[in-house]
Amino acid sequence: MPPPRARAIQHALGVPLSAAARLAVDLVLVMTQSRTAVLIDTCALSIARVQALAEVCRGEDILLVVLAQQVLVVHRRAFGVKWERDDTCVYVDPRHPQQKAARSPGTHAILACIYDACTQDTRSCMIVGRDVRAHSIAACGWLLDYPVVYTCATGATDVRCVPLTEAHWTDGWDTEALTVTDLSLLLVEVQLHSTSLPQPHPVLAYTVPTQMPDAHAIVAAANHRMLAHGAARRWLEGLGLVEFRIHSSHVHMDRIAL
Repeated sequence: MPPPRARAIQHALGVPLSAAARLAVDLVLVMTQSRTAVLIDTCALSIARVQALAEVCRGEDILLVVLAQQVLVVHRRAFGVKWERDDTCVYVDPRHPQQKAARSPGTHAILACIYDACTQDTRSCMIVGRDVRAHSIAACGWLLDYPVVYTCATGATDVRCVPLTEAHWTDGWDTEALTVTDLSLLLVEVQLHSTSLPQPHPVLAYTVPTQMPDAHAIVAAANHRMLAHGAARRWLEGLGLVEFRIHSSHVHMDRIAL
């Protein structure tokens, strides 16, 4: 039995049922506030398809945000709570992993735009402006509940929120990646296990520079929050009894990109 909305997603996006089922699980995670937001694969989607997905989510407290050619499914109320609290992540410049950094004004402007969109009666929008992609790396990390967020741009930027009916995929187009020197990272992956799913579902994956002060303590605290959160949500609508499992490994990376 596919998860709720899987067939509606298949019809709206024109994708195989297996792909629609994976996206349906992501939607369940957001709708139950197990995640503030999820990032979905949109490499083959048009703006019209994104709008069709927004229609599938009609009636839910959900906003679809197109940001630097990526699409985020955001829970409005969870975003508002996180915006007001904003004490759940540490910023770091991957070029200087030994020290903590601050959120850039440009990243703050992007998140403020999304906050405003969450308070309005709209189901989908696009964030456009100068240097959006560079500041979006940190914005996406914040939205996706990463405990460590990479600050890859500094300074301010002019951004605005526009309805998808007035937007184009090429708005703010920039494919440049930030090059770093063979960064050693701790990779943490969280999976959702359920007897109703044919295989484990990826929930969250983030990295923490091993040179960062208190790197292992940050990961341990994040893992504790995730497991405590999962213990409080052992039953998810449409998925039944679930379990969150965490796996860690070491990787190396020489560039940061969205």
